[in-house]
Amino acid sequence: MELIGAKAEAIRKGEDREEFQKAMRRIGLEVPRGKMVGSVEEGLHFAREVGYPVVVRPSFTLGGTGGGIAKDEAELKEVLGRGLLLSPVHTALVEESVLGWKEFELEVMRDHADTVVVITSIENLDPMGVHTGDSITVAPAQTLSDVEYQRMRDAAKAVIREIGVDTGGSNIQFALHPKTGRMVVIEMNPRVSRSSALASKATGFPIAKIAALLAVGYRLDELPNDITRKTPASFEPTIDYVVVKIPRFAFEKFQDLPNTLGGLRDELSTQMKSVGEVMAMGRTFKEALQKALRGLERDVRALAGVKTEELAKKLYPNPDRIYAVMELLRRGMPVEELHQATRIDPWFLHQMKEIAEAEAWLKTHPQGRGGLPLLQGLGPFRPEHGGAFGKGGRGGAGREEGPRGGPGLQDRGHLRRRVRGLHPLPLLHLRGGGRGLALEEAQGGDPGLGAHKDRPGGGVRLRHGPRRLGPEGGGV
Repeated sequence: MELIGAKAEAIRKGEDREEFQKAMRRIGLEVPRGKMVGSVEEGLHFAREVGYPVVVRPSFTLGGTGGGIAKDEAELKEVLGRGLLLSPVHTALVEESVLGWKEFELEVMRDHADTVVVITSIENLDPMGVHTGDSITVAPAQTLSDVEYQRMRDAAKAVIREIGVDTGGSNIQFALHPKTGRMVVIEMNPRVSRSSALASKATGFPIAKIAALLAVGYRLDELPNDITRKTPASFEPTIDYVVVKIPRFAFEKFQDLPNTLGGLRDELSTQMKSVGEVMAMGRTFKEALQKALRGLERDVRALAGVKTEELAKKLYPNPDRIYAVMELLRRGMPVEELHQATRIDPWFLHQMKEIAEAEAWLKTHPQGRGGLPLLQGLGPFRPEHGGAFGKGGRGGAGREEGPRGGPGLQDRGHLRRRVRGLHPLPLLHLRGGGRGLALEEAQGGDPGLGAHKDRPGGGVRLRHGPRRLGPEGGGV
């Protein structure tokens, strides 16, 4: 019987840890130093050579089953013994730790004509050491430089070709050292995975459907893109929004069950423990993150009454860490201190800090909830010009001088640039165009900033009316 898509040899090379490491070295890609072992004694001997902590990855298991991180000899005996038991071939890879490194994955597709496309990049908010299924993930990647992304993209194409996935999708995971930029390949799934479902929903690219068509002989350039209906599937998707996935856990349902493999702990590791997930889209990371947190249907301020020293103890990888981080930011803990404790990239922590600052600003400026008095220094509001600031007619208000010597404003992108740094709230919510309104107390029939004659009211509406807004009545 012939297999289509990924052949048996490709599955073996992708899933067999030792064969995968050999394949990566053949194409010049770096992998963490590791050894395939068949007994606890072999694993202990290798761990003494490389030092602790070490990561245990059993062969041919799904969801990281049986794997884990061992910080000392006693933990290695427990984790490796369990991994060898649960592996169908009773082997496991013991490898050097890359805990704390940044983790990324690329969703890749290939057809029989050797056309390879990257559907999307995905970045884990949680650093290495947490299974991707248990980590908060963001698409597209937010903290990669273009040079790093292109290097990772080239590596992903080399991996899928070397492993031999003739057609279909694959998921390739990388670790990147946050200081040196050293990149290593962690693993590859030579199949459609949970991340493939996330990538499909995030981009609108039907990975499973396209993979099935490629398996029966179609090429990517012969299949239409379901979203654009004009370009072929060989064009890589590009999105102008951010997608955040947060896993859902249910530890409370299993507290009373007997556990023969040790006590039940909420600490997250390389073995997947989540039972589901929520996904949210937004124009910014902050918007998507907050939507996803609300989608979990948990009390986002549940830790508000917890003492600071107790919150600091919740910074290890666990389902409540994101809430503890937000609460500590509200209480003024520095980003650098949180980074040292969690190894979460400072960019993400600064984004969450801006959310906390916006919350604090709203508490002290309740009038900001209903409108835009917070936009200071942008020039007088001119409702007769379709909601623009500054002087000039409809065609020129976006670039002419305002009363404070700066340019007037008309298009939403220009407004966004002008308000950057003034207040946290515009940075958090400001958006416009056909997406509608984030901050408004529109009166009358204001067509809105960025509005168009064919979509009246589609822009950001700005408050105007009988009362004077802003200092000296100039601007809002």
